[in-house]
Amino acid sequence: MHTSLFKSLHLTSLAAIVLIASGCSGVVSHQYIKTNSNGAITEIKKNYQQFGDEYQVIAEINEPITLSSDALTITSMSKGSFVKIKHFKSDDFLMISEKNGEVTYIDQKGNTPNKNEIEQFMTSVFDNTPLFAVERTQTLIEQQGISAALNQMERANNDDTKSAYITAISANNLDFLAQKRVLAVLAQIKSDYSQRVTVERFLDKQKQLTDQVWLTLLRGLNGMSSDYETRVLLSKLAPQLPNAQTVHQAYFDVSKTIDSDYEKFRLISEISSQSTHLSIADMFTASADIGSDYEAYRVVNALASEVKTPNDFEAMLTFMQQIDSDYEMKRAFLSLPYQTMDRATTAQSIELASKFIDSDYELSKTLIHICQKSPHKAQLTETVKLALQSIGSDSDRVKVYDVL
Repeated sequence: MHTSLFKSLHLTSLAAIVLIASGCSGVVSHQYIKTNSNGAITEIKKNYQQFGDEYQVIAEINEPITLSSDALTITSMSKGSFVKIKHFKSDDFLMISEKNGEVTYIDQKGNTPNKNEIEQFMTSVFDNTPLFAVERTQTLIEQQGISAALNQMERANNDDTKSAYITAISANNLDFLAQKRVLAVLAQIKSDYSQRVTVERFLDKQKQLTDQVWLTLLRGLNGMSSDYETRVLLSKLAPQLPNAQTVHQAYFDVSKTIDSDYEKFRLISEISSQSTHLSIADMFTASADIGSDYEAYRVVNALASEVKTPNDFEAMLTFMQQIDSDYEMKRAFLSLPYQTMDRATTAQSIELASKFIDSDYELSKTLIHICQKSPHKAQLTETVKLALQSIGSDSDRVKVYDVL
């Protein structure tokens, strides 16, 4: 076999330390990955670049393979399975396949490369593709311990490879330091979709997380740019959060990265209907950056029935003051649970409505609704009369007086 390919691979493996330390990664120019129902890769075609050289890995795997005890070479694979790597500049390639029950390694001339060359090739495959991530992780853990598998995960040079090794490692019982190492790599995944899915897989296996690990996980999500993926992930995380205020604050800090008012409303409405430790007051506070009056009204409408404590009511009324539209402000006030509100909070609502609703028509509608719904109407007569001073229209004032 030409030595140029393996010399290049050898240089690649040596320089990988510099590559990872600098935060850079291999560049994927093309890939196709097919998996079975268990998530195992059955077909892959992937191009990747390192240090100016481009490689292509093509593989078809019918059944799981077995690695050597040092987790560097394939010792068994099923008939019809193969792995081929091509170096585009030199046209050198290496084919790995099964023949007469044995694994063969053949180059383009039909020669068998030496063990060192094969190991260099396999190291490149492990570092740059998700192929055999499960088998390599399992073998490393069995033979060398969890630290060796974590080292391999940290050498992963692209999103799908990182995700594959994180998923494989997360199937094991990890201690605090191992979990933090996994989350450090997870935070490096650039694809918002891949990051979201990988977080879900990690949490599906790692059930017991300390507050510190939760903080590490959440702070690693601040780089997500997709409002949709962020919302979907945060919605799924909410029921799993511990009852710790520092974790809740980190959770809502991530929610602040959602720019879309629509997605922010969807998140708040979804988590409010789930069984979580998150407070309604914090949900209103986290929604303060919503600029759309319509979406702000919808937040109030979604949360109003969940408001129970004085802090919740205070946060809700504070949040409503950011609504500029008289129409949406009226709709927000009409959403409040006056049947369960005490007299003082209802009086405060009346005062705020008269202060922030300029439209006579919308204010009269609001006051009429409160009078009809509140069990404290008799005790609120004077408060309503003071609010009526904000209404210039005689006909609208009369409508309110009619329900007093």
